[in-house]
Amino acid sequence: MHPTLNIPPLSAEHLGREKKMRNLTHRLPLSVRYFAYSRWLSHKPGFVPSKITDLGDRTKVEQLDLTFVLPGYAGKTQLRQILGGYLKALHEKYTCPGFVEIAPSDVVLDCGAFAGGFSMAAALQGARAYAIEPAPLNFSCVEQNLAAFEKASALQIGLYNESQTLTFNISDETSQHSLLAPDNGVVAEAINIDVHRPDSLVETFGIAPPTFVKVEAEGVEPEIIEGLGEMQPTKIAVDISPERDGKSPIEEIEAMLKSRGYETRTKGIVLFARL
Repeated sequence: MHPTLNIPPLSAEHLGREKKMRNLTHRLPLSVRYFAYSRWLSHKPGFVPSKITDLGDRTKVEQLDLTFVLPGYAGKTQLRQILGGYLKALHEKYTCPGFVEIAPSDVVLDCGAFAGGFSMAAALQGARAYAIEPAPLNFSCVEQNLAAFEKASALQIGLYNESQTLTFNISDETSQHSLLAPDNGVVAEAINIDVHRPDSLVETFGIAPPTFVKVEAEGVEPEIIEGLGEMQPTKIAVDISPERDGKSPIEEIEAMLKSRGYETRTKGIVLFARL
């Protein structure tokens, strides 16, 4: 496994130190806060040495042998992920050891890519990855991040259960953009985006048939799973956070997957399925 993905997990003590550092610096200007984090990370055993830089509309992270950007500022979740290895955190979230794992032969469809972290993790393991991200700034970061990966590419579209044009809500928090009302932050802008059924992507965009589908869509996960249609990826990972009117869509999604012959398992806030 690539060294970036083979980092020991953070202990409860480490997470407590991170929270203390975050509370001490949260009122500081971003550039100063990032500098403090960078210096702190570089001198504390157990954390991944990193350099975090404010670039205005995005945040640059230099970590081990990788450089990548995140849209907007790095919030609480992103900072904690950076502390323990950003790509490793996403790989760990969307795989379930012994049940749903990435293989070098996989074709990964990363639905709701944000900055493309899971696609990068998949590409580092030899898989072919397609990152799907409709938000303009997020997509710009995905393109920048995937440029160094020969087996990863990006599409600036949304996914749904019907191919059409829909209104997409851009939140002031870059991880909360959604076809629904954002569950955190406020709507800063509403834009029109093209959405497609996942089962139309092979014919419409010429991608290889996915074998692993990861979905994080801020509450629209049921529509995306429905949009798989007759497509039968062997592995699926779906975020089931309570982002659909404050409720988790796990029951609806699990019923759909089981009706199609999938075996399911839950780990944290992710529902895994395999054929």
